[in-house]
Amino acid sequence: MGRDYFLKHFKKFIIFFGVFVMGFIYQNCGQKMASGNIEGDEQLLLTETNSLLYNPGPSYAAGLTLANVSAALTLPNVENEQIGFSQWGTSLEEAHRVGNEAQGCMKTLYMHDANLNAFPLMPSDNGACATFYTDTRVGWFAQDLNKTPGWSIWQLSGGHGQPLELRYLNHARGTTDPCKLREIGLIYQNWDFAPHSMFRRRLDGQQFRLGDFEKVRVKLKAKVDLFNSPTCSSYPTAKVVVDFRLVFKDSSNVLSKTYIVTVVLFGMEGVGIDGQPHSNPDEPIYFQGTQYVEGKPIEMIQYHSSKLGVIGFPRQKTLTDDYQKYDMDFKKLFPLYLASNPTLPPGQTLNDAIIDGLDIYTSTQGGDLDFTVSEVNMIGDPPTPPSS
Repeated sequence: MGRDYFLKHFKKFIIFFGVFVMGFIYQNCGQKMASGNIEGDEQLLLTETNSLLYNPGPSYAAGLTLANVSAALTLPNVENEQIGFSQWGTSLEEAHRVGNEAQGCMKTLYMHDANLNAFPLMPSDNGACATFYTDTRVGWFAQDLNKTPGWSIWQLSGGHGQPLELRYLNHARGTTDPCKLREIGLIYQNWDFAPHSMFRRRLDGQQFRLGDFEKVRVKLKAKVDLFNSPTCSSYPTAKVVVDFRLVFKDSSNVLSKTYIVTVVLFGMEGVGIDGQPHSNPDEPIYFQGTQYVEGKPIEMIQYHSSKLGVIGFPRQKTLTDDYQKYDMDFKKLFPLYLASNPTLPPGQTLNDAIIDGLDIYTSTQGGDLDFTVSEVNMIGDPPTPPSS
């Protein structure tokens, strides 16, 4: 009798425990799978609940590399003098694992191998677009790949859910025009023509705005691998930077103004982009100015990472040859910039600013500057609920 009683209640316990475990698994894994953060039995290690990126890290080979084509080079199926490369972990082979919703936007794009042989880009299993890209369209051409002077990209490790370590090589020493700006780096772009490709969107399909969050934090780790001083005498530029891009649109959804707020993680101390030394050794601004593209203003400011404390923002480390980690709230930094900047577009507020992109790149004029980056993420912390 005692044995039957024990078995009866033990079976009830086993059933209850199984239901509890299944509920726990659903709450902690099922919801993440629904949001595209888990593919099969792989979990994206950098996933945070409020990540704005589909592929933080990046942790899957689901990107492209874009380059300009010299006018002296004729290639088939090239439009707008730009081509794409599909190598070094920046291909679409793992795009179907990311779980983004964008489909079909790259099916007709022609790619090129290291010898510039063209081949059609095969869409990923779900037709997904690139979730990040490498841009080398400032100063370099496709035929400068893997040359000295020239540019290269090395995938050191990662992929399949592990953060990629991407090394960007920018070797401009020895060029015949050392004062020409040359840049290469990692880009996350909030594309209008391919929504849900790189950046997540709101439930209503609109792009996220600063007003949707209490904080907008950019996280990454990076290090400098090679630095040889620039040889350009008038503009001796050499820096590794993080660009946070915001745009404003009018009531017709037409772009009206762009802001680029930059933190210089590594730069020639005391020398601005104009080549002149700063009179104030604690001067936080590396460069500030306005450019116009198709008649639309782009307001830019670049801050020295180690001197941000001067304007009331947490001081950031300067890059070294050892990995440095960063966690920067750009929603806090943007209004500090606006305090001394021209006004926002009429009728717009800080909260209307659309989060448009994130760039991390090396920039130089006549120098060599290589860096490695990994564990990139953008986190949108939700507003604090009002106290009752």
